[in-house]
Amino acid sequence: MLLSKSISFLSSSFVFLLLLITFILALGASLQSLSLSNNTELDLCPHLASMAATGSIMSGLTTIIILGKKYPTLLVTPDLFTVPLILSIANKISPSSSSPHEVLATLTVALSLSLGLTGLLGMFSLKFRILNFGSFLPSQVIGGLMSVVGVGTFRLAWKISTDAITVSTKEKVLLHFLPSVIAGLFIYSLQGRSPYILPGSILFMTSMAYLFVAISADGMDLAKDRGFFWASEEFSYRFANSTSTSTSTSTSTSYAPPYPFGYWFTLDDINWLLVFGAGKEILSFAFLFAIRCNLHNETLVRVANDCKDKYGSGSGSGRYQNDEKGCMKSHFIGFTLSALAGGTGAIPNLSAPSLGYRLHQTGRSVQVFALLMLLPLIATEWSVVAFLPKIVFSTIMIQCGIDLLVTYFIAPWRKCPTMWDFLPIPIMVLVSIFVSIVAAVVVGGCMCVFIFAQSHMREGFVKFLSNGLYLRSSVERGVRESECLNRNGEMIQVICLHGYLFFGNAKKLSPYVHSMFEEVDVADLPQNIAQNLPPFPEVIVIDMALVTGMDVSFVDCYPEVLSIATSHNCEVIFCGVDENIKIKSMMKGVVKKQGGRGVTFSKELDVALGEAEDRIISKRCKVETKPFFDDGDGDGDRDGDCKGFMRALELIDRNHNVSNSKNLGKLSKFVRRIDLARGTSLFEAPGIQQFAMEDSDERGLFFVEYGELSLERNPNKSTRSGSNFLNQNQGTITGIRSRGDGYMARNARARNSATERSFRNARLGAGWILGATEFCCGLRNAGVHICVADARLHFISYSDVQNVEEEDPLLALQLYKLVSFLQSKANEREVESLIMMKELHNQVTIKKPISRVQQGQIKFAYQAMNGV
Repeated sequence: MLLSKSISFLSSSFVFLLLLITFILALGASLQSLSLSNNTELDLCPHLASMAATGSIMSGLTTIIILGKKYPTLLVTPDLFTVPLILSIANKISPSSSSPHEVLATLTVALSLSLGLTGLLGMFSLKFRILNFGSFLPSQVIGGLMSVVGVGTFRLAWKISTDAITVSTKEKVLLHFLPSVIAGLFIYSLQGRSPYILPGSILFMTSMAYLFVAISADGMDLAKDRGFFWASEEFSYRFANSTSTSTSTSTSTSYAPPYPFGYWFTLDDINWLLVFGAGKEILSFAFLFAIRCNLHNETLVRVANDCKDKYGSGSGSGRYQNDEKGCMKSHFIGFTLSALAGGTGAIPNLSAPSLGYRLHQTGRSVQVFALLMLLPLIATEWSVVAFLPKIVFSTIMIQCGIDLLVTYFIAPWRKCPTMWDFLPIPIMVLVSIFVSIVAAVVVGGCMCVFIFAQSHMREGFVKFLSNGLYLRSSVERGVRESECLNRNGEMIQVICLHGYLFFGNAKKLSPYVHSMFEEVDVADLPQNIAQNLPPFPEVIVIDMALVTGMDVSFVDCYPEVLSIATSHNCEVIFCGVDENIKIKSMMKGVVKKQGGRGVTFSKELDVALGEAEDRIISKRCKVETKPFFDDGDGDGDRDGDCKGFMRALELIDRNHNVSNSKNLGKLSKFVRRIDLARGTSLFEAPGIQQFAMEDSDERGLFFVEYGELSLERNPNKSTRSGSNFLNQNQGTITGIRSRGDGYMARNARARNSATERSFRNARLGAGWILGATEFCCGLRNAGVHICVADARLHFISYSDVQNVEEEDPLLALQLYKLVSFLQSKANEREVESLIMMKELHNQVTIKKPISRVQQGQIKFAYQAMNGV
């Protein structure tokens, strides 16, 4: 048993080590040739490979310690995403120096600074949530960025296969590059079948290469001259054009880069001017690699869960969760240690979990052993690499490039609904080839912004258009007011906006408002259409409750909307604008500059509709403020009180199509008359000096004979659900006052500010009964009844109703029946209003304005369909 476990452990460690070497040398080969200022070529392949190995060891051990118990097989390998970023820094440094020691030391410091900044950006992203790049970049930009890396790996594979080879281009393609492409396609097509496809393919290619060397006449020397193998001197840490007695600025110490922490012993070789000169490239490295790490964390969790579902339960229970804090912490510490040691960036390999599950080695020990085996390779200057053919490394690069392009280039092509949505990805690839990766990201982001704006402009930002005929507030109205709104409902126009208001669609609000005041030549229209033309509105309600956000562009078009409305003596009511949105303050600033005329703000659509209806009623409907005939208005005229009470019952019969006046006339001996002057409150209320009922505890039913009362309530004192319960109970659940003076002061200020905000809930006139809710269910209405027109009410107390129940149960039953009927009608109207709102919000978005002629045609067609 122990022997089998040891064999499994060693074989698995060898496979992981082989995978590490492959990625390390593939990254090292990216700096196979650099041009110095003295027109000489510098080969830094073994140096960069050692730096990559150092980074893998530092980041790998840190990641295993922090995340080893949470995720399986965290084999940390150099990230090939950094290859073009490292090349950009190296190409910035090498042409300005003639000393290879200076180039190596300066490049090591520049890469260390890049890694340190990457770790800092990751910590800022975790702590302040302002640099979480992966959450804000569009998918097209991410796909384009990964496609750029995929194309870069193909270019790197070409460089590995054909660089420093003096043969024809045809031979380079057919003998060096094409076999790598074929092998890469083969590995990619079979990679999901067995974990041994990759190491087996490497072993097969190496065996075939040695077979051709064995049967060749010139042997290994010819293979190295033709570029199929690396020469041993190519992996020496000593530079071919430099000796220990060189006049360069190299220090005399033998411990120098690329050994771990070597650049700390060669500080005199660092050219800090070149480091600062490559500042833009260093910042680009940190910015893009931070995005890459942020995206990699989520991808790693998804891969781990997929492998667990496919291959087994693993070492833990349940599904793996994204430990964002732990991942960012491991990146920060690992990158910091790598920067101090002079390494490159390394992150967990996404192919390692599948390999670990198939080898039944998902623990941490096998990974730590594979990482520590890199130290002898660094010490021996990668001498083992000379025994591996170049096709091995170029094949690995091709396979990684194919994987990236299939995932981020071909797959989005199939998922994108239109060609325009896919276009940023190939554009980013082209820009990265001819300009830079940073420019590609900027161009891709700008294209996505314009595509987003265009798509939203096509979809529209107006959810629905309606008017006062089809959309009513929940305010209880009298018969005359309802008839007035039925005749003049089209004077109220409602525009509901939704989505995000930005520069692309904000300016399209003006055509919608302008279409409401469109001048039409009636003589050119058919008579049936001309008769159904809607009138110019007197109130426009703009609902912004469904607006998720807006920019300053909406404020720019805001004055134009007001100008169109005010030029036609029309008022505008904005509702649903969040108090915390800065744009509202800017909108109010525009209103103030224009004099503040004709514009108001409401909290919600129902309130705005109620205000608009009030404006229409005040202009076009007169409330009856006097009785129909004189009845002797003395306080002691009992006969007059009875006649007035009978008229109130007759109005109820007429307005609600019932016949209860004769039966309920017997209650006249229990009622007493109450006359209210304008501005008088029914009950005692804060801020009201005159009130009719001296005893607020004397409750009952009020039958309105004539006049009008407005019910105003504090939104924090309501019998409906959603009210502020804490304010009703002095800021506590139990109603017990807090002993803290500071809290008491804040609570008092909150209550005082709440009383200043009143909400008009209903306007009740002749033919209505006040106190029905309290009569039916015992919930006292916390509102304040204010008389807005001289009114006369007839009051019967609840105690008298109880006496009626004992004396004449049938009469009491008829009273209950009438009150419940009126309450059910009120509830029915509220349900109808909710249904109407739901239907409107489920409508398809309106993409262009509807002219007055079109509205007339629609109205005529509707009347024809319904036989009107």
